[in-house]
Amino acid sequence: MARRGLRHGRPGHRFAFLTVTAALGAVGVGLIFPPTPGQAETTTAAMASTVDDSGEISAQAAAAIPQAQARAHTIAAVTAQRTAAAQAAQAAAAAAAEHANAGPDDFRAYAKQKVGDSQFSCLDKLWTRESHWNNKADNPSSTAYGIAQLLDSTWSHTGIKKTSDGYRQVDAGLVYIDKVYGSPCNAWAHSQKTGWY
Repeated sequence: MARRGLRHGRPGHRFAFLTVTAALGAVGVGLIFPPTPGQAETTTAAMASTVDDSGEISAQAAAAIPQAQARAHTIAAVTAQRTAAAQAAQAAAAAAAEHANAGPDDFRAYAKQKVGDSQFSCLDKLWTRESHWNNKADNPSSTAYGIAQLLDSTWSHTGIKKTSDGYRQVDAGLVYIDKVYGSPCNAWAHSQKTGWY
């Protein structure tokens, strides 16, 4: 008795179809588990090598290769962006932790780099009188706050938001001094005469 079954067509077509299906399946896996750029090139080369010269199926495989390459490059780009974002977040967290643990000596060193030795001598005297370089110094009789003892109204003119970050306080204080007095030594001279700056 003869067995009934489906016709399979030419063996070459069936083999090419299976190899293309397997290769495209590998691309699908790559979407879930992104390959490195080197792995993506290897996968594309493997697709090309598994396709035979049997007509229409080979043409379909050839058309699928650029799509696979484009997907692989997209995946590599997304992976690189995510890595860069994670590294930036880690750097920001490390900087925030460093700023949170900083103290008067750190703020002095930062300010000295900003203004130079000659002007820093005046600035050190000025801000030692104002706050002893304490970034949390709070004047109970006014809104003066931080190392430079800036008022709320003064903060708004520096372009820097009021903060407990001592480094940003130094930046804001120097902006204020530059706008109003031109230099720390001029501000110190005014403070010596009036008791404020």
